[in-house]
Amino acid sequence: MDRLDERHCPGEEFLQEARRLGESRKALLAFLDSLASIGKSRNFVNSDEYRGDICGVPVFVKTFSRRQFFIRLFYGRHCIRNEFRANAVINERGLARVATPYCLIGKETAAFQFIPNSGPLENPRHHGDFVVPGKEFFQELIEYVRALHSNGICHGDLRRANIIVGNDGHPWLVDTASAIVLPKHPGILGKYLFRCMEKSDMFSLAKIVFSYYPDWQDEELKQAYERQPFFLKAARYARHYLYALLRHKRRKTLKVK
Repeated sequence: MDRLDERHCPGEEFLQEARRLGESRKALLAFLDSLASIGKSRNFVNSDEYRGDICGVPVFVKTFSRRQFFIRLFYGRHCIRNEFRANAVINERGLARVATPYCLIGKETAAFQFIPNSGPLENPRHHGDFVVPGKEFFQELIEYVRALHSNGICHGDLRRANIIVGNDGHPWLVDTASAIVLPKHPGILGKYLFRCMEKSDMFSLAKIVFSYYPDWQDEELKQAYERQPFFLKAARYARHYLYALLRHKRRKTLKVK
């Protein structure tokens, strides 16, 4: 399992610079402007993402610092800290390849290990030139997810965009902001929520694997695929009707003009 590269292990100079940036919102925003943007989200649900370096250390930066105050306070801070914590636990236990969390910069920003990669998994129906990884890639991915579940961790948002093909051909899991890490003594509600997210992870994993290899032989995945959780069905229908409503409103607006 890949661990933090000791050659780029953040030292005291790195941590001091991160603390300095975290103490001033103006300094942080200026720092972000100096980085290469990977993805700036147009909605409050997702963070902005950048790549660059701090004191010569390559970093991947996620931030909600450009969101409105209440969104940062009640949503962004939780997402950043939850992803930082989840990655730390996964990395420490060697359960899957995830970006090593370096440090929090203030309350709404985090710096992670930068992962050289060839991009996320793509849908072969929409990207005909995408080279589908071999079966060993997906077998390794399945082992990651099972290792997480057996250690009380759910990814929570398993989809193609959150599975990266590393430059070494191995899978990496990213965006664990929705992850669940069970405490040593979880309550009844925590256990129930974990079981729901576990089913969601397995259904999503099965759907992804079968989209590339329909003949994949794995009984657990087949059962997970055939038993789509009810809350995923409800979310799919809700999204369908929401999009239909938005399209209807857009057509009415165009007619008025």
